[in-house]
Amino acid sequence: MDFLFDVAAGTAHLVGTMTRPLRVRRAASMDLLGIRFRPGAITAVVDLAAAELTDSIVPLGEAVGPAAGLLLERLRATTASLDRIAALDRMLLVEAPRPSPGGDAAVLAAAGILAGRAGAVRVGELAAAVGLGRRQFERRFLHAVGIPPKAAARVIRFQAALARMLASPDISLSAVAFSAGYHDQAHFTRDFGAFAGEAPGAYRARRAGRGAHVAFLQDTPGSPAYVQA
Repeated sequence: MDFLFDVAAGTAHLVGTMTRPLRVRRAASMDLLGIRFRPGAITAVVDLAAAELTDSIVPLGEAVGPAAGLLLERLRATTASLDRIAALDRMLLVEAPRPSPGGDAAVLAAAGILAGRAGAVRVGELAAAVGLGRRQFERRFLHAVGIPPKAAARVIRFQAALARMLASPDISLSAVAFSAGYHDQAHFTRDFGAFAGEAPGAYRARRAGRGAHVAFLQDTPGSPAYVQA
């Protein structure tokens, strides 16, 4: 989940956990700044049920109240990145009420396991690893992350495949699928289309130079089409 600011436009939004692609067409006047929370971590600073915001974008003020407007004023007062980061830190860590400092430790631990194993872990095994029964674990994970653990594993596996594809531009798509743990390339292609909105080959071609004016919130840091969020 993300806090996304367009300082030039004076807007601030909360972006829920996404299970589908979100295209962002760049404009010359955009001045974007964002905070991306690790899965489940947002509940440490905002009192919300993440599942209610899945695949949604809402004004940040609905989640944090007047602090959103105050924060935008501070961000607009400077163009220095370090000063803006300091303003974000002050709001999140000092000024804003923290409903659950540290967040849900079990969910955060489970998310870490999922990331470390690129999504290749069963839900029952994950629940046992953090000391919870399966039903309780699934309920707490959905509340904090916004999607069930099985869906999160699917997203994380896609992200692992995407990272491998971007790191090795000449690697075959079948090798990408195999290394990420997909049953076959067709399975990889279906998941890629669901999350990126296009086939992996088309995505690779776009990243090579065609359609570079279109960015995806799923894109990775350091890429020409990346929008930090």
